[in-house]
Amino acid sequence: MELETAWVRDIDLKIRDLLEETRYTRSSGGEEEFIQPTVEYGRPEGEGEDRIQAKLPIINRRLYHVALDFERIGQNQWQTEVVEETEDEVDLKFKPIPHLLYYEITITTQFTEDLIDLQTQVIKKLPLRGALFLKDDNDEEFGVFIENVSMEDAERVHPEKTKQAESKVRRFRSVFRYKLTAELDPHDVKQYYKVKEVVIEDGGTEEGD
Repeated sequence: MELETAWVRDIDLKIRDLLEETRYTRSSGGEEEFIQPTVEYGRPEGEGEDRIQAKLPIINRRLYHVALDFERIGQNQWQTEVVEETEDEVDLKFKPIPHLLYYEITITTQFTEDLIDLQTQVIKKLPLRGALFLKDDNDEEFGVFIENVSMEDAERVHPEKTKQAESKVRRFRSVFRYKLTAELDPHDVKQYYKVKEVVIEDGGTEEGD
């Protein structure tokens, strides 16, 4: 069975889209309002920086490590396959290489209620062990294995001093770390010319009478 190729960008956009589907609630006039949190790529900003306050609650995602998946690299991994062939030339490329991707999802909130809401939804969107479904070039779904490798319990983020003042705002944080398996295409296509005729020269000498 041929493995589908999952690009890092495709996986990142899928994770972003799933996180953007999360909501936290606010009560207004006796009715609950469902609000989308801020979703960004990268590490969380410093706790003492004023600009983070306007973004709370916020979910940060980042790819923090990539490694070869030696358990899934077979003996034929380095073989090539034909991309295009003519009468005179043939284009070959290497098969996709199995990798492990490590993602970190960080939730930062001002209220514990928001943290619990978003924690619950992240676990539903990104299972502790299961599949992350992407679409191939034919718009058909295929799964990428995903597994939670660690989760830090919700903790209070203590205020930090800045050059201006000390922040007094409570903040809570939860960190999920995931491992994903993916096939990353080396995108290395090489062109070769076909050998049509082989001429063997006789290097011997004639003996005299």
